[in-house]
Amino acid sequence: MTTPPPDAEAGLRLNRFADQVSAFGLAISYLMGKPAFQGLPFGHWAQTIAGQINRNHYVFACRGETVVGFAGWAFASVEEAEAWLTEDPGASAGGDAGPCLIINCWAVDLPEAHQLLRDQIRIIGRDSQTVYAKRRYENGRIRPLRLGVNAFIGAHIEAAQARRGGT
Repeated sequence: MTTPPPDAEAGLRLNRFADQVSAFGLAISYLMGKPAFQGLPFGHWAQTIAGQINRNHYVFACRGETVVGFAGWAFASVEEAEAWLTEDPGASAGGDAGPCLIINCWAVDLPEAHQLLRDQIRIIGRDSQTVYAKRRYENGRIRPLRLGVNAFIGAHIEAAQARRGGT
């Protein structure tokens, strides 16, 4: 397991696992109890999670040995990202390259975990042109999101690093 420095404020840390099978099992175990994921087709989501883990495009937020958050992403062309956002049946969720960052999986149990994952996604997406995501609600409603990455991203990253005492 690769463990970046702990978050001093919240006692949280980001984790990735060297063993992809363990990472996959932990992600599925964590997400299956979340209302936004419970009604989704398992095959599609298993494939999405496996792709994220195989590309190393995921991170867990943990407090001790307990998972309190998970984020997964892909990079894509503008065309791929727009097709994914509009749920085009032929859309690909992207992969390793492209100017757009698609956040295709996000779940947290704590506000501090949300902040930690958001700060990490800012670092990952700082060179992207646009960040895409979908917010899925328990009632089935989906809210598409497009966020332009602008010159302020560096200041956000620096502020997060200062809050955590350095790197």
